[in-house]
Amino acid sequence: YDSPTLTTRTMAAYATPEDMVNYYDVRTLGDLVADDGASVPEAELETNTKMLTILSAASGRVDAAVLRGGRYTKEQLEALTDESLEYLKNLTCSIAYCMLWKRRTWSDRYERTIGDACKEAEEHLAALRSGDEIFPNDTTIAAGLPDISAPSAVQLANNYQLVSDKARPRFYPARRIPRL
Repeated sequence: YDSPTLTTRTMAAYATPEDMVNYYDVRTLGDLVADDGASVPEAELETNTKMLTILSAASGRVDAAVLRGGRYTKEQLEALTDESLEYLKNLTCSIAYCMLWKRRTWSDRYERTIGDACKEAEEHLAALRSGDEIFPNDTTIAAGLPDISAPSAVQLANNYQLVSDKARPRFYPARRIPRL
C-alpha cells in the first residue's frame, strides 16, 4: 500500500503553517515538529509534513464538530471571510498546537500550561457543535428568527381536508370559513 503524500491530498486545511507562525512562537513550533532534537527553521515549516498533517487533522476535528447535524456545509466554511475566517483559523491552530504538544513525551511537565489552552479549544468546539457559537452566514442568522406565519382562510379551505370535511355531506354541517 502506497500512502499518498500530503501534496496529493485533496483536503485543504483551514489554517496554514503561516497562520501557526502568526499565532504561536516559531521557535516552539520548530521544536515541536522536529524529532531529532534540532529545531526546524521557519522557512521549512511551510512544507514540513508533520505540520501539514497536524493542521489537516485539526481541520478534520473542526469539521467533525461543526458539520454535525447539517448546521454547516464544507462550502459554507470555506466561504467564511473577515473575522469569522480568523476565528476558524485560530480554532484550527489551537487544536493543531495541542496536537503538536501531545506528540512529545515530555509534554506531561507542561500539562497545566498547555492543558488550559487545549481545554479552551475543546470548549469552543463543543459550543460550535451545540450551536451556542456560530459562524455567521445567511442560514445560521435566519435560523434564530421566529416564523410567525399562519395559514390563510383560503389555505384552510383548500388544504386542510379533515375527517369532518370528508364526511361532511352525511354527518357534519358545512364549515364556516372565517372572514379576514
